[in-house]
Amino acid sequence: MALPFSFSPLPNGAQSKSSPASPFSFASPAASSPFAPTPAPAPPPPAPSSSSAADDSSRTLHLRPPPVPAGGIAKFRESGRALGVAHCPHRNEIAAFVRPGQSRLGSTSAAVKQPVYEQDKLVWFASYETLDDDLREFVLETYPIFTSLQRVARSTAASDDLSAGLFPSPEEVQYFNRISQLYRDALARQVAAVRGDARALAHWAGVGAVWHLAELLYVPEDGKGNAVVGEELLDWINRVDVAPTTEEGLEVTSAPVQYEHPNFWPYLHRCLLRGFHKTAAAPLRALHAHPDRRVARAAQRVSDLLARFPRSSAFRLEHEFRAAHARWKADAGRVLDELRDEGEEEEEEVLGQLRTVVELLMGEESVVLDIADDWREALAAWGMLVNPLLKRDDLPSTVDIILREMPFDPTLPDQAIEAALVGANVTKAVILCNDYDPWLVAHLTDLLDKAGCVDSDPSFSLSLRDHFLLQYTDRLLSDPGLWAVTIDYLAQCGDEGANRVRELIVRVPLYVGEPAPPQQQARKGEAEEAMEEDRPAAGATALPGLERVEEVLGVCAEYGLDDEAVVICKNVAQMLVSQRRYGAAVAFCVRAKEARRLGRITDLILEEYIIHGEAAYSQLVDSIPPSLLDPSRAAPSAAGDTQTLAHDPTVATRLSFLARYREFHTRFRAGERAAAAHLLVEMLTLEIAPRRFWAVLLVDALSLLEDDALLFTLEESYELLRFLEEITSASAAGAGLDYLAPLARILDARPQPKGQAQAQEKRGLDLALAQLEIVRLALARHVARCCVTYG
Repeated sequence: MALPFSFSPLPNGAQSKSSPASPFSFASPAASSPFAPTPAPAPPPPAPSSSSAADDSSRTLHLRPPPVPAGGIAKFRESGRALGVAHCPHRNEIAAFVRPGQSRLGSTSAAVKQPVYEQDKLVWFASYETLDDDLREFVLETYPIFTSLQRVARSTAASDDLSAGLFPSPEEVQYFNRISQLYRDALARQVAAVRGDARALAHWAGVGAVWHLAELLYVPEDGKGNAVVGEELLDWINRVDVAPTTEEGLEVTSAPVQYEHPNFWPYLHRCLLRGFHKTAAAPLRALHAHPDRRVARAAQRVSDLLARFPRSSAFRLEHEFRAAHARWKADAGRVLDELRDEGEEEEEEVLGQLRTVVELLMGEESVVLDIADDWREALAAWGMLVNPLLKRDDLPSTVDIILREMPFDPTLPDQAIEAALVGANVTKAVILCNDYDPWLVAHLTDLLDKAGCVDSDPSFSLSLRDHFLLQYTDRLLSDPGLWAVTIDYLAQCGDEGANRVRELIVRVPLYVGEPAPPQQQARKGEAEEAMEEDRPAAGATALPGLERVEEVLGVCAEYGLDDEAVVICKNVAQMLVSQRRYGAAVAFCVRAKEARRLGRITDLILEEYIIHGEAAYSQLVDSIPPSLLDPSRAAPSAAGDTQTLAHDPTVATRLSFLARYREFHTRFRAGERAAAAHLLVEMLTLEIAPRRFWAVLLVDALSLLEDDALLFTLEESYELLRFLEEITSASAAGAGLDYLAPLARILDARPQPKGQAQAQEKRGLDLALAQLEIVRLALARHVARCCVTYG
């Protein structure tokens, strides 16, 4: 079945059209794993075909906006175009683009013919394997377990003595076992979640079986693993391969004469192999009423043997179990001899079956191998029946004996992995896991590596752990909503992972000023949030529509990615400028320490004053975080960055002018004319105001100069005259635009016909100079009033 994939076009500004998408098929190898792993490096997909049909080994990719306008397929082909595709070597991602195609003569077209479509300028990106909802939930559920393991491993490594050796202590192994059990619980829930899909159910059940066996063998619960292992193997096989079933037991026990049921003896043998001795006792008791007294007596003796069969789990000390089993085996040998004496007559089939039962309990190798269904069942029974003192170190030789008689099915990859694990070939096992499931190989190799069980492989340039974890992150990248999870995995992979973190973090979609698509929102479950460490605030602005940005910057702060944080802040500032959100853009320029770009943004804010007036300007200035306009009001978490920038003369001057000019208008509207006059003079004399705004400030002072009260002192009046004189002198020297352009545009804001810009500029300058002459007269009158008043 073909699956649709959404592509996001470049550049960022291109918006998806609501036109139907054109399908193009890309070959993609089918795989049994829900992750659909591909060998590394993955081969590039073949060139796309124009057919929308796709078989089981292909995916249909829907490009939006479509590279071919609706109804334009024929023109697209005739114009010499084709669809090109490039495969990313580090992830299952494709880049598609329009390129010159093949001409009818077989040569590549020199150039795409006209007309040029807008789509010719775009590049589409998409992953050709995505995670379904169940798998995504599983990824999120196991992610906090992984991060918890890394934190504890780091803390124990830091506290270990240098002489502690290369292998973890029993206490550490016990912790690894608890972590492994958490993984196993998550796998059990994943199996339950996919019960409606037989293929996925079989796959995840196999993953769970492999994980459980690896835990049993390499991260034992007691942290040492030097005890007998038979009972643990029985528990494992009974969990991963249930037999005999309850239905089989009911069928036998409900028969009118149980021992005459055709499945009576196979059911009894299976119960004994699997260690279900109490369950096996019931059909044996049915033989106590057999009409042949020899059979009844023999069945009673066998039942007594079964009831006294020693199990290692019932003994505290190994030597006690060894002695008890030796005594029991001696008794069983005498019973077997008696059965052989009584069963000399050929017609006694039941007695022969009872002899088989005793031989099975005594651990006759040939009987165990003959009755067991497969090598796994034989191995589990071996540790209880054949060699009750079986240790983990004995398993490689034991499994060799069994596999010679009962080879595993090569079509079942989980059994190949299990055989390698039992044979103590961990490196082979994890490499086989790579072909089976990427989640399994990444997390199992990580756990076993921490337990000191994974050897290096010269065919891999990195450690096996880092290699398979990096490969797992390639799968996670197919879901943009898992970017934070992906980064946390990458950060645990040494230098190569750190390099990839730096590359990835600056490419996370930021969705500035718009909500993230539902399928790309950060999907963090309650478990993840509970276990996740608090990320540093990194001077967060708490501005609306920038939640994803703050989350990304928090990750940068957590991992010390200062240079990447600067790049992100620069990009965000640029996007905010394009949205005319200048106040927020100022905040990100400050965080990026971009004085030059900040100057450009402050110019744009002043441009809003020129075009739209004081109200629009005040609104923009109010959108700048107060901590940036006044560093003394910065929160403690952001104080460092803010104070550093506050001492940058360029930054401090530009932001100070925006704030003070906003305050000037506020004071003026509130009737606080003396305070407004003081602010105006301060902006000029402290050289806070940009030169091109001097004339605007002088015109703002006009009504204050004509106030009944003397709002400016004589010295301040002379200062205003000095600035006025500099402006008029520059204008006379031909540099009037450097001082008068904003005022000219404010005074002559009428739209002019195209081609008359020069005439409008001259008229604006004339109006500005005329207005400044009025200011000169007002200043002269004010100076005269000051002289009269103050002598």
